[in-house]
Amino acid sequence: GKDQEKSLAALQKSLVPTVRKIDTVLDGDFDIAFVCFSADGGTGGGTGPMMTYLLNREEGDANFPAIKRKNGTCPVIGVVAIPELSDDNESSMVNAQNCLNNIRMLISNQDSQVPFMIIDNGAVGYSGETEEQKFANINNDVAFLIDRFITNCDKCYYCCGLILNDV
Repeated sequence: GKDQEKSLAALQKSLVPTVRKIDTVLDGDFDIAFVCFSADGGTGGGTGPMMTYLLNREEGDANFPAIKRKNGTCPVIGVVAIPELSDDNESSMVNAQNCLNNIRMLISNQDSQVPFMIIDNGAVGYSGETEEQKFANINNDVAFLIDRFITNCDKCYYCCGLILNDV
């Protein structure tokens, strides 16, 4: 568990069939798509940034096909949850930092223009609520952010790093 390198290696082995499946399901009929993942795990934190980047490519190559887009440029946005981190969970902290470093590299590359929404679960102050209420509120807040992102960004899809406590 929580092995990002192992997850990335597994994704690389199944990358083309995975993208073809996504392409078949979407069939180019989308305006915007989201890749949602947590930064602290092996699978999401290890593969989420790269998958977001690869699905944003408008042109494929011999190693990686592009997904169809009927409506011109349709962005694929990475929505990454940064969990509450504590000193007693070192592997989660290391994974989250590695994931954020990968995202930083992708958004700083002028050629890639990969959009990410970063949700900081640790910055959410839902004191006095049960875990179930807390997660329901986080989900509602994330849905609000995504709606705000879609309705307010118009053609400016490459807004990076929306943080939940900035709402």
